[in-house]
Amino acid sequence: KHAAETSRLREEMHQMSERYAAEASSLAGELASVREEHDQQVRENENFSNEMQVLTDQVMRIAAQRHEREEAHEEAQEQLAAMLRLSELRVDSAGAALEGVRDECRREVERVK
Repeated sequence: KHAAETSRLREEMHQMSERYAAEASSLAGELASVREEHDQQVRENENFSNEMQVLTDQVMRIAAQRHEREEAHEEAQEQLAAMLRLSELRVDSAGAALEGVRDECRREVERVK
């Protein structure tokens, strides 16, 4: 009777051991799968981060170029305004000279009459 009980207990222990080994193997497989998913997520996050950095760099370059264009445009407007003022001064000066010549011609005409 004792030997039969020992044999039965050994068989139960062996079956439990096999179940635990199978469960441990299954859990190890699940853990490997979860680790692979995690590693894939990490890679995807790194790729996304790299892509975002590229886009950020592009946006910064575009903003800098736009700022440079705006500064160049403002400078060109200032130069055009200065040229316009200079042209107005020249026109005013030429007008004054023309008035002087016209007055002189009138005086000469009056003198000749």
